[in-house]
Amino acid sequence: MDAVDECSDRRMVSKLLRILLELSDIQLVVFNQRETDIELALQGAAHEIALTIAAVDNDIAIYVKHRMKSSDDMAFWAPEDKAKVQDSLTPKADGM
Repeated sequence: MDAVDECSDRRMVSKLLRILLELSDIQLVVFNQRETDIELALQGAAHEIALTIAAVDNDIAIYVKHRMKSSDDMAFWAPEDKAKVQDSLTPKADGM
């Protein structure tokens, strides 16, 4: 489940998470920003892996660079323009 913290009905999300965690034949991966209500719902059942903003930004930079390199549409772009895209997108991602 991705972006759990972005759901508008947080009580329903917490309830859903608790129900899913009670099922013995399911493995669940949850991606979210650190939010107390979600952490409480997952408490005792979750193995947390915290991603730092710098690590996520680095992954985003690698992805953007790869997409620009492999894009037929961008094959003829000037290197300076590609650099502008890279330099603009990565900082704006801010770990998202």
